[in-house]
Amino acid sequence: MTLAMLRPAPWGLPGVAVSSHDAAPRPDRLIAAGSQLLAGIDDDTRWWREHLRMLGPLPSLDVEALAAAAEAADLRGHGGAAFPTAVKLRAMRDPKPAAIVVNASEGEPASAKDGALLRHVPHLVLDGAALASDALGAGAVIVRVSSDRPDLPAVVQAAVAERHLGPRVRMSVGPATFVSGEASAVVNALAGRPPLPSSLGRPPRLPSRLRRPGRPVLVSNVETFARLALAARGISPTSALMTLSGAVERAGVLELPTSATVIDAITAAGPTESLAGVVSGGWHGRWLEWTDRVARAPLSREGLGAVGGRWGAGVLVALPSSTCPLTLVAAAARTLADSTAGQCGPCRAGLPFAADELAQASVLPHPGPALVAASDALDAVRGRGLCAHPTASAEALDSALAWARRDIEMHRCGQCLAG
Repeated sequence: MTLAMLRPAPWGLPGVAVSSHDAAPRPDRLIAAGSQLLAGIDDDTRWWREHLRMLGPLPSLDVEALAAAAEAADLRGHGGAAFPTAVKLRAMRDPKPAAIVVNASEGEPASAKDGALLRHVPHLVLDGAALASDALGAGAVIVRVSSDRPDLPAVVQAAVAERHLGPRVRMSVGPATFVSGEASAVVNALAGRPPLPSSLGRPPRLPSRLRRPGRPVLVSNVETFARLALAARGISPTSALMTLSGAVERAGVLELPTSATVIDAITAAGPTESLAGVVSGGWHGRWLEWTDRVARAPLSREGLGAVGGRWGAGVLVALPSSTCPLTLVAAAARTLADSTAGQCGPCRAGLPFAADELAQASVLPHPGPALVAASDALDAVRGRGLCAHPTASAEALDSALAWARRDIEMHRCGQCLAG
């Protein structure tokens, strides 16, 4: 690698500013028509009549039948935690939930699939929410979106009007920050509190103004509700829905058959240069060296897990080979440090310190001491935060450093200083 190779290239990382490259926006475009959830969709929206023509009316299922359908489809949460939906539904039988919350906040800046589903197939998402609401006896459905998507409320409201759902479905718009999309942060915001995550192990409750004081809230992301609507109709999942970005020509949302691989997704998005690796699962995910084994990994939790990756929220970020690996890691660390809730020491001091040390390492010919300090800080952060962000960030950055270590010797020789 030479300094000449470090000239700005036509790529950007969502939410992450890298040297002379500004942070790219959320990759919201739809790259191509999907294979299941977004089948036949281009840039249009599938409205009520077409939705009914394709899928027919919504079945009426009690909570056990709905949970059994989710179990048969092996439906797990698609927001990142992968919690079994059937378990969540059965746990909500008593007490009944105060509300069903469709979480389209997508705090992860590299994810846009939930917004794409709401924009293009809103009735499929509303089907899933209605199924859960009817089965569990919830009084309201709340659709939460982030403020960086001003078009979504109008789309959802138009779909609600087509179905004559009236006041049963409400829209809620929140900030477009990393931690505000976390489930407990969304519920806190709906309760009139700051949109910040609750302490681990303390699920928030909605207030009495929603007429069911103290009752829990069922929160799932958009893709989970869309897939629940298919599972209730006996349709098994046959696709992987993901967001691609980074060193590709067409950053955006793509749905491919479950038989597809990582290289199929990258090829569909059009790589702009040779790749050094991919980030799998988003900025809380895992960094992987670009090898034939990774390229051929199936697009699934199991497939990525087998090569050390993470499916997470269904995110792949292509990492360019023309940029110093330590520069990329330092940039991601800065984003994670700047995206904290600021509620505890690991967020206020630990992650920022690690980010500062990694920034120093990225511009020093002898980065060893700074890397040691950063690693020590990440060790100190892990498992000590009030919410999951510090630990998830530390684990992601540990993965990033392991990915970058193969190039540290070259960095020490001054061949890839990109500060």
